[in-house]
Amino acid sequence: MSGTRRKAGRLGPQVEGYRAWLAHRGYTPATVRNMLKDLGQVGVWMSGTGLEAVQVDENAMVAFLASRQAAGRRRALGPRAMIPLLSYLREAGVTVYPRIPADRRVQLDPRHRLHTRLPPHLPVRVRGDTRT
Repeated sequence: MSGTRRKAGRLGPQVEGYRAWLAHRGYTPATVRNMLKDLGQVGVWMSGTGLEAVQVDENAMVAFLASRQAAGRRRALGPRAMIPLLSYLREAGVTVYPRIPADRRVQLDPRHRLHTRLPPHLPVRVRGDTRT
């Protein structure tokens, strides 16, 4: 892809991988350019704050967005705009998935496994369902 090259700060090594990741998911070229611009802005912000790529998580993204808002940036991004970037960084192994505290983990009923093994043509009955 041709065009201007922007500084991407600490996320510079991720530019081409993120570009391919977005293209593989069907994002349009214009959207890819905008999302690469976001990557660059996050990377430059990280350089200024001393944050390493492995430390990027939801809290870092919220801090980045707050710093943009405090600086009076006209293009307002919301937290959802950072989901693709954070997903890519996790899938690429640049940063880690969050650990879920034991008290917040979902415990599945052991009988749940039976439902996942049923062939798709068999109906699954739910307790209290009176339909036949």
